[in-house]
Amino acid sequence: MALALAVTGVMICLGEYPARSDAWGHLAKAEYLARLMHEEGLSTYFRTAWFPNWYLGDPFRTFYPPLTTLVLTPIVYFIPNPLQAHHFFSIAVFTLFGLLTYAFIRYCLDDLPAACGAVLAIWAPYQLRTMFFEGNYPRTLALLGLPLIALLFEKLLSEEKRRMPNILALGLCWSWVILAHAQQAFIFSIAFGIYILARLFLDPDVPLLWVIPCITGITFGALFAAPWLLPAYSHAEFTQVPFLPLEKVELFSATLEAIRPSTTMSDGRILFGFGAIIMALLATIARPSPRRSAWFLAGMITLWLSLGTKGAIFSLLPFNQLILPERFINFSAFAFAFTAAGLLPIGNRARYARVVAIMILALIDFLPGSGLLSGKPYPTQEASLTQISKDLISDSRAALLTYPEPVAPEVYFAGREVALINGWALENTPHHNAFRRTLQAPNWGWEYFTHQLSIWNVGNVILKGNSQELDAAQSALDKAGFFHSEDNGPYEIWKTENPPGMIQDIPQDRMLIFGDTLNPILNIFPFAEEAGETPILSSDDLADYPAVGLYNFQRIGSNLLSDQSILEQYLDQGGILIVDLSGMEDSIGAARGLLDVSALRISLEDTMSIRWKDEVSGITDDLTLDLGLGNSWSGAIYEGLDEVIAEVAFSDHWYPILGYKTYGQGKIWFIGMNLLYYLQLNGPDYLGDRILDLTLSEVKVSRAVRFESISYKDWMAGPTSVKFKTDSMNQHEEALISYTYSPRWKLHIDGQEVSFDSYENLIKLDLPAGQHTIELQYQPYGTLWPVSGLIIGVLAFTGALTGVFIERRSGDKPEITQTINGIIEDVEYISCPFCGFKLAEIHPSISTDSKQITLNCPICKYQRSPDATTLGQKFSPAERDSQLVDWLHTHDYDPKVVYTKWGFDPDTFFDIVDSTPE
Repeated sequence: MALALAVTGVMICLGEYPARSDAWGHLAKAEYLARLMHEEGLSTYFRTAWFPNWYLGDPFRTFYPPLTTLVLTPIVYFIPNPLQAHHFFSIAVFTLFGLLTYAFIRYCLDDLPAACGAVLAIWAPYQLRTMFFEGNYPRTLALLGLPLIALLFEKLLSEEKRRMPNILALGLCWSWVILAHAQQAFIFSIAFGIYILARLFLDPDVPLLWVIPCITGITFGALFAAPWLLPAYSHAEFTQVPFLPLEKVELFSATLEAIRPSTTMSDGRILFGFGAIIMALLATIARPSPRRSAWFLAGMITLWLSLGTKGAIFSLLPFNQLILPERFINFSAFAFAFTAAGLLPIGNRARYARVVAIMILALIDFLPGSGLLSGKPYPTQEASLTQISKDLISDSRAALLTYPEPVAPEVYFAGREVALINGWALENTPHHNAFRRTLQAPNWGWEYFTHQLSIWNVGNVILKGNSQELDAAQSALDKAGFFHSEDNGPYEIWKTENPPGMIQDIPQDRMLIFGDTLNPILNIFPFAEEAGETPILSSDDLADYPAVGLYNFQRIGSNLLSDQSILEQYLDQGGILIVDLSGMEDSIGAARGLLDVSALRISLEDTMSIRWKDEVSGITDDLTLDLGLGNSWSGAIYEGLDEVIAEVAFSDHWYPILGYKTYGQGKIWFIGMNLLYYLQLNGPDYLGDRILDLTLSEVKVSRAVRFESISYKDWMAGPTSVKFKTDSMNQHEEALISYTYSPRWKLHIDGQEVSFDSYENLIKLDLPAGQHTIELQYQPYGTLWPVSGLIIGVLAFTGALTGVFIERRSGDKPEITQTINGIIEDVEYISCPFCGFKLAEIHPSISTDSKQITLNCPICKYQRSPDATTLGQKFSPAERDSQLVDWLHTHDYDPKVVYTKWGFDPDTFFDIVDSTPE
């Protein structure tokens, strides 16, 4: 095992910089926190929660699992060089993972099998991929909990003595995994649940009640992590976290092709570890035992789950839409390593041939992943971003428009100079939708693009991509008031001389949009405020908006019906609703409808022919839109409209797709057939403008995409606070602070605490006229959710410690039991009078005479009962040792465990027998 670790360490050190992006992102956060520790003292390690120059100041202690930053920061503090810090972290984690795996297998088997299993676990291609191709530090730290959890599970399933210390330790290990990577913790819980079920099914010596301590340990782990877990996953503070695009489930699924042997996976291809699977299968067949079979079965099932939707059973898992299937391989690789270790020690028959076969199979596992250890050269191209000049810009941010999406090295280097509004892995942020649309907007709507750059106070834009993407971005930037300033390698730096500023005035009469995929409607209404995936607000809240859009509610469509009364009240007050029910026809239903209008679904092929019925539309020409999809596309048509503006042709008939219905004092506009989506793809611009004018003709709505600035001075932003001064002649009922919203901020104006709200993930407040000092202070426990989590965590830990104390005071329970016919029965051990084996079993007799006993020797098969005696078999010393080896493997006993339990030297399993008993 030391040789395996040495080879791994040497190859890591011979390699260069991290091969994959994720590592750079984690290093960026750790370097920021380490720099603060050098500048402001070590206490900042415990109180810093905000990163102003990275991801708009996303708080790593809120929805990002904090363990990686907390572990990596001390390393970076003492090793500032990112390459050396990466090497140290990699080697330390893999060494510790190998030693912990060795300790687990050593508990179950012996030294040599433990070393073999640890080597296979270290060299498993997917474990190497996790660290070196993905650069996924959080999941690598989660792997450290895997052998410890497995060890504690085995103790709880095989030992009855003093369970509470093991339950407490299991809870701490599980909380480690949760705080490292919550998704991986959920995957491990599913995997261990499969193992426990398999163990119960295959091993009659494990009582069903012994599963309760295992479940208790998992529960304690979740409770210990509650201070982070509760606010992060309750959706109470950030409604869009956690989030995983559905397409990623399919993208990150393994394929059956990955099971074949390979010599390289330098391209990051998923491999199952062909060699370990074959060795595990051989060990399960050649040396069967309930424990080994259960681990092998759990490994095979989790391997099956890694296939995702292609494997059928994945869809049966709870919350499967939040799981990347391939990550089950982290568990299956470990399970196969343990099972394969059962091939050792090797017997006398074909000893050298077996050794060669095992070495070849281990090499088959190692070779594919070995190519990932070499790393990459220094990222000179991305490092050129540190040369960005900020001479023209003060107190503004930068947007990375590097297509198709920014990578972590770009975030790492650009974030050293300017505050970034976007970066890598955007789906992990609560404002990911807006940031992804910022990347896409130049292709479909420069007005919305301008709006996003404005409210986030962007003064620098970094461009890189293919010519098509660059052309659209350059054109949009030019219209937004930016100019091409300089080039750094492949990067174009665009700037504006007049960024909007960090304080802006939000217009009062504005439109609000609810929905899921908002790109098409924002193309028509780029000035609208986004409510995102929030449920419909109350009628009083909606009354503040003269117009409200409802678009693409596929995931939360039921809210439209349940909140119909709120919409009715809004319309009674004279509001305007703009709705597209395409995709929701089934959930709305033709019979019930929405606000007395029925929605039906039709499908079109290739093109969509539209005619305009109302002259007030200002459009007299019929229109044919090329769908450009190569197949049919469905959408809604409507019945029950008061006025039809446009119709679509279908089967020689015309059906309404644009019109309105008067409801109370208001009006509701219905747009069908995904018309806004097709206009975004290839429709004429004038048509979108005309729909905008039609729907908002009777209501006053601000169409400003760039807000007016409010003067301020002495701006100071740090890891826990923001402070500045204002001097305005007018009161601003809704002023925007271009800084990431969190309910944990405490806002003070001239020392007096005031309430505040959110505008598209930015801070919104009422700013009085005159001179004022505004101060925001971040409170890690500033809301109910982290406080509740802290109370839960403390109570759970106190309860677990109390259980340990009570159990210790109550004394030891009987240590050695067996389950016979479903009944737990105490078992005693004496030396066999025939062969001298010291662990011959004595069971209470089934006779009425309590002094009679039943004796059974598992080696020579000597048996003695009140009614009869069966002599054992005579063995030569070699044959007797072979029987002993088989017995040890059958029961997964470790000689040292035998010594611990029964109190004699593991080298002397047999007493000398002078004569054969009668």
